[in-house]
Formats: sequence, structure tokens, C-alpha cells
Amino acid sequence: MPAGQGSSRPFTLTGFTLPVAMVYSPKADVPIRVPGIAANQAAARGFVQRLVMQTVIDVLERQGRSALLPDAVISAILGQLSVNITYEPLECEDVAITREEMGGPS
Repeated sequence: MPAGQGSSRPFTLTGFTLPVAMVYSPKADVPIRVPGIAANQAAARGFVQRLVMQTVIDVLERQGRSALLPDAVISAILGQLSVNITYEPLECEDVAITREEMGGPS
């Protein structure tokens, strides 16, 4: 992307829970107890990158259609799109899961 054509959109989230795919653990026993947790930082970042990219694409497609743009124009716009994120995933050192959380009797 040529200099000056990019834009940044900082934002802050509060009061949310991270999906396990946004957290990683290099320890072998954690993914057994928490299915879907990322095995490393790159996997967690990749999940976030795909999530953000798909959300941006969905929004731009909706806006293009509501503006009555032809599909070819929408595709051309989306073809030029790139999303770069800065995300430092949380590392999970250990997991404590109750029987209720696992769906078993207490």
C-alpha cells in the first residue's frame, strides 16, 4: 500500500470474554482440557487476523450492496483490501475447570 493511503483505527474493549482460540498455551495438557485453544502465539494471531478480515469484508459487502454497487466493483474493492492487526495473545499457563463447566455433575 502506498504511503499515506492506509489508516489505523484504535479501539478499546471492556467487559468481554476472549474466545479460547485467541489464547494460546504451549503446554501439552492444556489443549486436552480446553479444546480449541491455540497451540502458539502465531495460531492465536492468525485466528484474530481471519476474524477481523472476515468482519471487514462482511461490512464492506453490505455497504456496497446498499449503495447498489455492481458485484464486480465490490469484488475489485475487496481485492485491494488488507487488514493488519497488532495483537499480543494471552498465554495460558494452567487451567482450572470445574465439573459444571465440563458439563458433568457437581
